[in-house]
Amino acid sequence: MKTVWVLESLKGKNFFLHEVELVCLVASVSNWKKMYPEYRTYLYCCSSVYNYLEELNILNLWDFVDTKELSTVDKVNRRAFWAASKLKCIRSIEAPFIMIDCDLYFKRKGFDLFLMIIYF
Repeated sequence: MKTVWVLESLKGKNFFLHEVELVCLVASVSNWKKMYPEYRTYLYCCSSVYNYLEELNILNLWDFVDTKELSTVDKVNRRAFWAASKLKCIRSIEAPFIMIDCDLYFKRKGFDLFLMIIYF
């Protein structure tokens, strides 16, 4: 199953994460891969985020990185609708998939994701 993180810069070209946000992101992806190694990880991000993560040399945390989906211009006010980038990506992802918040950290496997697929 596809596991997706979405990260878009709301302030333009100079994207950065505060240290605690960066630690949360790295922990989220790393721990997910440890608990669910059979699922592919995808990052959908804008070019500003891509450049920032590339500079930190952590793009390799994800199996696939897509900048195309968030590079198209739309008329959504991101200050009011900051999660619009997630909705924009969802429309192009084939189900089933799991979308993970960048600060979500699982301490242990709480459920079998394969059983979720049966219902779709």
